[in-house]
Amino acid sequence: MKKILLVFVVLAGFVFGGTVFAGPSTEAPAGEMAASTGEPQYGGTLTLFIRHDYDPPGPDIKDAFRDSFHWLDFLQQKPIVGDYETYGPMGSGVYEFGLLGAIPDKYQKGLLLESWETTFEKLTWHVRPGIYWAPTATQSAWMKAREFTAADLVNDIVEFANSPYKRRFDGLLKPEGVKQIDKYTLEIWFDQRFSADVFYFIGYEDRSVVAPPELQAAPGRAGKWENQVGTGPWQFDEYVVGAYFAMQRNKDYWDTTVIGGKEYQLPFIDRVVLPIIPDETTRLAAMKTGKADLDEHINSPNWDTMDKVQGIMAKNIIGGANDRVVLRANQPPFNDVRVRNALFMATDLTKAQSIRGAEGLPIHFFPIYPGAPSYTALEKLPADIKQLYEYNPEKAKKLLAEAGYPNGFEMNFNTDSEVLQAMDLAALCADQWGKIGVKVTIIPRDSVEHTRMKYSHADPPLWTGALYDHLLEASETRMYTYYHKTGVDLNYADWSNKRLDELCELMEAELDPDIQQKYIKEAGDILMREGPYIPATIIPTRIFWWPWVKNYWGAYTIQDDCNFSETTAYMWIDQDLKKQMGY
Repeated sequence: MKKILLVFVVLAGFVFGGTVFAGPSTEAPAGEMAASTGEPQYGGTLTLFIRHDYDPPGPDIKDAFRDSFHWLDFLQQKPIVGDYETYGPMGSGVYEFGLLGAIPDKYQKGLLLESWETTFEKLTWHVRPGIYWAPTATQSAWMKAREFTAADLVNDIVEFANSPYKRRFDGLLKPEGVKQIDKYTLEIWFDQRFSADVFYFIGYEDRSVVAPPELQAAPGRAGKWENQVGTGPWQFDEYVVGAYFAMQRNKDYWDTTVIGGKEYQLPFIDRVVLPIIPDETTRLAAMKTGKADLDEHINSPNWDTMDKVQGIMAKNIIGGANDRVVLRANQPPFNDVRVRNALFMATDLTKAQSIRGAEGLPIHFFPIYPGAPSYTALEKLPADIKQLYEYNPEKAKKLLAEAGYPNGFEMNFNTDSEVLQAMDLAALCADQWGKIGVKVTIIPRDSVEHTRMKYSHADPPLWTGALYDHLLEASETRMYTYYHKTGVDLNYADWSNKRLDELCELMEAELDPDIQQKYIKEAGDILMREGPYIPATIIPTRIFWWPWVKNYWGAYTIQDDCNFSETTAYMWIDQDLKKQMGY
């Protein structure tokens, strides 16, 4: 889709599709304004930058535009959600909901579902009564408001299982195994084996948004944004190509929340606007001058500038992405764990952090991110694992000598030429490994070729030595079953460990989360000891928001990686505070 920038600077304000967002009239006093409190307020507009700066692709699941779900998620809901009210900062605060795509079982609750049961044969889902589809006035021409039922959810899962994404269900789920039992009950039968991934795929993964069958009833209807009907707090309002995507409050939304002992109808805000501004400088200016209220994804090079903005709030998010080095573990010399450990010890991770602006953040984040239930802090790791994180070239040399390489060896480092940080990481490794006698030849390739090579498991292999990888995964189980189990596509290192494979089977089949945690921890120790990957640096992002956005404390996601669709329902705009701050 062609991108057209329709942002006009008008004196102190921006025009987004004809709506003027005025700039500040006075400078905000420091500090005290952020503490303003009061009862929830209804009304106002929330201007929110999601991490995509381009126009949304088509919404029809048959077109398989994955990114479209980051817009769809505002309009259509999922069966499962993170229990933000109970365990997040609204409640006990025991879980921050800061991990991308990872909602531990103990912190989940039903959204479209009231309850569920899981056995090794099937999932039994009970739809929450009293939820209604919410067509707009325009959409009412072809769909009437009606109650959401188990038949709707069955239809949606079957559409999903027949879509271009159907390969994920191979051996796990067949469309004919999804059956309605009564008005509010359905069963999802496993195919060849039980897998907890089925619950994730259709329960809260980004593609698990539920659409009405009426959307597929006419050719082309599902491919238009103005036709997207859902059950959520927001309804489609308007979409201006290259300018903004806007939603309006669903005044008949089914859910409520309790604040200060009083029940409130959700959502509080009247309108949510997602501006489409490819130019980073313009986006930052909108945030700095209060024309935008919240930005979910500002990268580290801009933190210093944003941190100087008086009164603005910020929170680091470290639970989603990292840069790592993949070692070809099935070929010499990397099939020797001493060689892999030597390269790990010869990598100064604090310098690697500086490539992504992650100075001061944890150097231990792999395979489990800080904040996850099974995470173990660096200082509490077993001594033989902890020493890998200590930059020690002399000990690395001794390990190489023990492995039969007293004078080092030559190797390739395959990297992505279109990612500046990937090139920097390759150069850093080449320099540091050279100090222990390892001569590195950097081989850059464009992103398409690099990705093709990474996914290939050809024999002979398309690459040797080391390879740059950008990993985006925070799930405690999928980190092993998707990326490190023997023979899986995403095991780029072609590494194999029999005990880890056994643990993958155990954690996938375990229904008790406490027992599952034990398997996850053991698998983590094996993976760290074996070292087929060197976790170079976490890739941080920082959420910035203005203190007039109330009932929000920096949560990143309560449903996979579609980040703000549900949390925005709890937010309200403190108009008095906004005026006091001069905006």
